[in-house]
Amino acid sequence: MALAVDSFDYLAKEIISTLTSARDALAVIGTLYAARKSLSVLCRLLTTLKTYGIAPSWCPDLKHRYGEWAG
Repeated sequence: MALAVDSFDYLAKEIISTLTSARDALAVIGTLYAARKSLSVLCRLLTTLKTYGIAPSWCPDLKHRYGEWAG
């Protein structure tokens, strides 16, 4: 990468253009990562709600149906 630079403006523009494309790529990767983590948390919350919230409200009385050992 041996390059003779005549002016600082040219060098600054080249560096900024390189960093801008890298920044855009990192922004896309970060967005995908955040979306994946958000979906993972949402799935776990729904599973928790289904297990501990909804299920006890409509489950039959197992203790009455199967006896004391089911309680």
